[in-house]
Parts: sequence; C-alpha cells; structure tokens
Amino acid sequence: MARNCHSPIAAEQNEAACSLPLVAIVGPANSGKSILFNHLTNSYSIVANYAQTTTRSLRKKASFAGRESLLIDTPGIASLSVTTDDEKETRNILIDDRPDRLIFCGDATALKRTLVLLAQIKEFGIPTVVALNKVDDALKKGVLVDVEKLSTEMGLPVTEIAATRGIGIDKLEKTMINAASSAPAVSPGCIVYSSRIEEMLAQMTAVFPDELRPSRAEMLLILSGDADVRQMTETLCGEALAAELNAFLRKVWLKTSPSNLRTAIFNARIAWAERVTDRVSSSTTLDLAGFAHRAAAISRHPLLGWPVLIAISFRG
Repeated sequence: MARNCHSPIAAEQNEAACSLPLVAIVGPANSGKSILFNHLTNSYSIVANYAQTTTRSLRKKASFAGRESLLIDTPGIASLSVTTDDEKETRNILIDDRPDRLIFCGDATALKRTLVLLAQIKEFGIPTVVALNKVDDALKKGVLVDVEKLSTEMGLPVTEIAATRGIGIDKLEKTMINAASSAPAVSPGCIVYSSRIEEMLAQMTAVFPDELRPSRAEMLLILSGDADVRQMTETLCGEALAAELNAFLRKVWLKTSPSNLRTAIFNARIAWAERVTDRVSSSTTLDLAGFAHRAAAISRHPLLGWPVLIAISFRG
C-alpha cells in the first residue's frame, strides 16, 4: 500500500518533508541505530529503549550524492509482534508511512537474533540495505561473519560497519547511493513457511486488489491474530473488503488457532536463522593455542583487521 503522509506520525512533518524520499533506520534495540543516524545526518540524537519509557522516532534530512532524503531514527524492536509503545511506533512507521527505503542496522555480536528480525522486515517488500554493525566487537570475540555469503542468503546488499568508530560509514553511503540509482529488486521474503501457511497467504492475497494488498509481513501478523494490524488494514480497505477478510479469517481459525499459527511462524524463523548463522559465520576461542590462527584471520579482515588486532593484543 502507498505511503500515508497524513498518518498521526507523518502529520507532524510539513508537506515539503513529506515529499522527500523516506529512509528509515530499523533494527534491534542497542544495535547502534542512533549512532548511525548521527553519522548520516551530522547531528546528535538519543533514542533509548528503557522499561516504562515511551520513546519517539526522530526525523532529519540527509543527503546521499547530493540527493536529499528524510531519514528516520526509530526505536529498536525485537519482533514485529510488538509489546511496547516504542516498538509499536516503529511498526506503524513501516506500515503507515511505508518508507521508500530501509537501512537495517544489525548486530554482528547477536547474529541469529538479528536475522530473525531481518527476515520479518524483509517481508514488507521495501528495498533494504543491511548495515551489519558491531563487527569490531564480534571480531574481538573471535566471531567472523562472511558478509558476501550473508548478502547472497538474504538477497540484500550488506555492508559491515563499526558505528562507534565511524568505520564503514562511507562505504554504507556508497551502497545506499548505488541502491537508490538502480531499480529495486525486492523479493517478498527469504523464508518459505509450511505448505499450509503459504496456502493461507496465497488465499489472503487473492482477497485484495493490488493497490490495497497488505505486505507479506502484515498478512502474517493478521493470520497470527494481531488485532491492531488487522484493524489498520480494515480501515484502509473499507467495509466490503473488511467483511471478506473477516470471513476468510473465521474459516482459517476454525481449523488452526492464531496462537498455533504464531508458534509455527516463529519456529520457522528461528530454524531458518540458525541455519543461515551456521553458514555465514565462524568462531574461534580466545586461548593461547588458537590466538595465532585467530590473529591471522582478523588481520586479513578488509575493513577492521589491524585496528581490532591491536585492540585485542592490548586488551586480551
């Protein structure tokens, strides 16, 4: 569905800003999104994820190769099945505002958790560039991520960064420019669910005309019983389509409960993330016997090799 420039969030912005290409930075909590936002906008911001604290997104202009965009710094989320107000705001930005492009800020020190969320974000079908952050911290722990393999697995461009050091930001900006100048090649997702769930998705797809069809991510949330996303969809689609959708859901849920569908979808994502993590990462232990091998591997790293090796040597 098209971007809603008159959503409660977008209404806070003026019409000129709304006309700019919208780029949102999304990712897990504490993955470095705000630091990355500061680098890309030459500014300073704080977006915290503390219990009982309602956080807000921040929007500022950024320029990629002289082309202005409106960049959004969003609160971190663990899943699209949101539980807090700040997570709900991030999800609403993805659904209501429908950004033109996404920068997914991942955490290389928690790759499996990062991939579970990235798989969900990709199901929105929005062109996405992955900024794999904290690769310096991962290397210090002996965790090596093959970003070329990860890019192939995801079907998305992946750039390594160390945001706190400002390393890799220039390369990320070039990746963003290249992605913006080429026709976006977007696949609906990277996980194939059970045949029953895929059949449900195909049937739900047929309910909607092209211009009103929710993304694969939204349809999976609706199947899982997410009342908020279902209500948002019904509001946009009108009474007739809402009635047809509700009839379809009643039929589906008579055979399989939303909670069982939610569990099956979650398990499929976890299993997929574990397989991909095993294929794209390797680790070595920090002991004297393995130090020489680890040091050699790290020193050959194209982005962070010698700086991280020196840090390891002095910090142990």
